[in-house]
Amino acid sequence: MTSLPGSPGLQRLFERLRGETVPGRSITNPTSRFTKVLRSRSGFFDLTAADPRWHGHRCQEILRAREEFCRLFFDPEVPAESAEGLRKYFYGFAHAARMLHYRRQRRG
Repeated sequence: MTSLPGSPGLQRLFERLRGETVPGRSITNPTSRFTKVLRSRSGFFDLTAADPRWHGHRCQEILRAREEFCRLFFDPEVPAESAEGLRKYFYGFAHAARMLHYRRQRRG
């Protein structure tokens, strides 16, 4: 069964992809922080892709986004515009999550 817009499952997906569920803790070692954030984001992609609600083309898109995300950090020949493209891609999820949040607030 696929989540419908406004459902808790879709809301969690939007929040995961925009990064809302990762605490913004202050870590003194930047390498440690980078590693933790990278593992966390990769884990969110993997957990989301494993969820049967996101099978088929949705799962392929999630895995493709994960691939591009990892490529930014590990491919020495990644084009400079790749980061901006990925930012724009995730902005759509952030916007959708914010709109769902506002709708729920209005309903009270």
